[in-house]
Amino acid sequence: MFPTLQRTDHRPDADMEKSALLTLARQYFIYEDGLSPAQIIRKIQVIEGGLDCFATPRAWSCPQFECRWRKECLRECVISETDEA
Repeated sequence: MFPTLQRTDHRPDADMEKSALLTLARQYFIYEDGLSPAQIIRKIQVIEGGLDCFATPRAWSCPQFECRWRKECLRECVISETDEA
């Protein structure tokens, strides 16, 4: 059983600050250890029973409309596609 999370503001469209992300990760016993924020988010997605698709090409077809990171995820995808162009 996973610990009960203390959430402050996790609306699906809420931008997550890095400190809040690390706090959430620690609640799931995920420690930074050189992981990027995207990698931490993907680990949390799996633990919470979702797809680990944050900021990956799969994000464009992701059916998880209530994902807490959806807005940031799609924004990251647009930024990475712009950088590649």
